Amino acid sequence: MMDRLTHLEQLRLVVIAYLDAKVRDQDWHGVSDAANDLRDIDAELRGIRGRPLP
Repeated sequence: MMDRLTHLEQLRLVVIAYLDAKVRDQDWHGVSDAANDLRDIDAELRGIRGRPLP
């Protein structure tokens, strides 16, 4: 079973790819949704790691 840290790291990569696709499509609502998701993921990762992301 995948631990939470690994899951979030993989999810972050998927959301970044989605964000890139939404920028190419000029889908600004999709960009906003992806950015919000990344903020949430990054906040949880900071909490787990206890330090800022690189």
